[in-house]
Formats: sequence, C-alpha cells, structure tokens
Amino acid sequence: MKTTILDRKDKHIEIAQTQQVESNNKSWFKYIEFIHQAIPNFEFEEINTSITFLNKNLRIPLVIEALTGGTEKGKEINKILANVAEEKKIAMMVGSQRVALEHPESYMSFKIARNVAPTIPLIANIGIAQIVRYSDISPIEKIIKMIDADALAIHLNSLQEIIQPEGDRIYGSGFNKIIELRDELEIPIIIKETGAGISKEIAQKLFNNGIEIIDVAGAGGTSFSVIENHRTKSKQISYGHDNLNPFSDWGIPTAASILEVKSVSNPKNFIIGSGGIRSGIDIAKAISIGADMGGIALPFIQLIKNGPKEINEYISKLERDLKRVMLLTGSKNLKELQNIPKIIYPPLETWKNNRI
Repeated sequence: MKTTILDRKDKHIEIAQTQQVESNNKSWFKYIEFIHQAIPNFEFEEINTSITFLNKNLRIPLVIEALTGGTEKGKEINKILANVAEEKKIAMMVGSQRVALEHPESYMSFKIARNVAPTIPLIANIGIAQIVRYSDISPIEKIIKMIDADALAIHLNSLQEIIQPEGDRIYGSGFNKIIELRDELEIPIIIKETGAGISKEIAQKLFNNGIEIIDVAGAGGTSFSVIENHRTKSKQISYGHDNLNPFSDWGIPTAASILEVKSVSNPKNFIIGSGGIRSGIDIAKAISIGADMGGIALPFIQLIKNGPKEINEYISKLERDLKRVMLLTGSKNLKELQNIPKIIYPPLETWKNNRI
C-alpha cells in the first residue's frame, strides 16, 4: 500500500514519542565548562533574559522548533504548543506546510497556531526540495498567509530525503530559489537544517547573499535518519541498498555548528542554536559560544502526551535554570552571557582549532 504524506506525518509523531530517535553523535555541549563567579554583583530578580526576535519581544531566548501539522493529531499538537508559546512569550515554528498545499483540508492544522497565539513570532515552514518545484511565488505566499507568519523557514533535509524511500531527489537549484524568494518576499527567510548542522561554508554563502537568520539544527537531537529507519522497518519498506545505520550519526554536532556559523557572521546576523538542547544550561551554553537563542523540538512532542501543564512547567524550568546560570556566571543579560569566560574541551576544542 502506498504511504501518503499524511500517514508519514502521524507515523513520525508516533516514533518520536515512543522510540529512541536522538543521534548518538551528541550535541557536544558537555564539552563547554562555565567558570563559576562566586560573588554576583546584581540581584537574581535583576536578570534580564528578554530578546527581540522578528521585531517582537520574547521573555526568554527560545523557539519551539518545527514539529508537525497536517493531520488531526498535528492540529491538536499545534494548538497546545501555540497556546503555551503565547502564554510564555516565546517563538514558534510550525511543521512543514507542504502537506497543506497538497491537502487543502489540512489548512486549519496550521492556522490554529495563529488563532490561539496572535502576538508571538510565528514562523512558516517549507522544504528546499519543495521550493524548487514551484514555478512562481504563490504557494509560498499561501503558506505565509495561512499563519500570518513573521518569517519563512526553509528547511534543509537532504539527509532525510535520500534515506526516505518516498524522498525528493531535487537539490541542485535550491540555493538559487532561496535567493529568488529573498528578493520577492516581504518577510525574512530563516535557513534551518533538520539535524545535520550548518557548516561555515554554507553559512558564509547565505550571509553573503542577504540571508541573515540561520538555525543550525545540528547533530545531537532528533535524527530523521533514525526516524526513517524505524518507519521503514515497521512498513517493511526496502531502501534498495545497504544498511543505513551509519547515517544515524551523520552531521555536525550542534555546538560545533554554532561555532562554525558564528565564525563567519557579523552583528546583523542572527543564529538559532538547536539540535539536542534540553535544558536551560544548554541554552546558556549555546548563547555563550555564539547563538542568539535556543530552539527545542523533541521534548515538546514527548511531553505533549501529558497535556499543556507539563509543557508549561518545562518552559518555566528552562527559564529558571537559564537565570541560575546567568547569576552564577555574572551575566545580567544575554549580551553579557555571550562574553563570559569558559573552557572548551576536546573534541569541541579540537574541532574549533583544527577545522580546515
């Protein structure tokens, strides 16, 4: 029986909620050590974790990363997450809206996010493999209007596509299409990976051509290579070639990817650190090495089974622990956090010093 995009959407959620889907190639945040500052020179209540993103103020530097949409299950997830994001004043990115273009009946599974979250930065999302197929801008305008988006994320998922039996194999004209959209859209474009990281070569190319926001989405979090392995095994789908388990660890560890992108950035650029971020300490570490904010996905999809209360509590803990780190490192605000002393251990140090 042919597997549809709607089937895949719900199967991806099921696998993420029930299976081990994180890359063994961890995010490498454990190789960053903060220097404890024993005498803080400000009060805990004075700590400022706010940030301006897409011309809107966020309470903490956090975006709920792209998860889902398109099905009834996806609609309920987007409704709950958007509600919490609105309450907590954080940003949110919807899942790939390709499904809504192919199945118009799924429109509301995305629209619901803006309905319940009218004030937060909300980010539309489409894959690079899809934009190369569109002869004009109208499909992109449609998904932007669908959620009254503040930005458009174009996700790069060549690893997933080449492993997915139904995956797209069109890549060559992707960069040119990104630049075309940059010139035609009235909102910013965010380029994001999906678990394999962004290199400094790609970041430099994007920054040089007017793309100002990059979401590194490095290795260490959800691996779509692992998810596709689970899905295809359950459906007894053959890849037609050898075991793909080696690709479960493919990619640039998140901390290394942040360093890569930061090394070629300038002050007008904005870096989202995502891929294996699980705590307020991880967010602090990402910011300390060059990210402007953190992004999280998998914990939300796992916690949502228990309802919005646990998601709310998780975000509160992220904020609380981020503030604790800031107090203990003498960082009154996020700008100061970016400049604190720290130690970087191998293999992250080795990567940083020996990258050729």
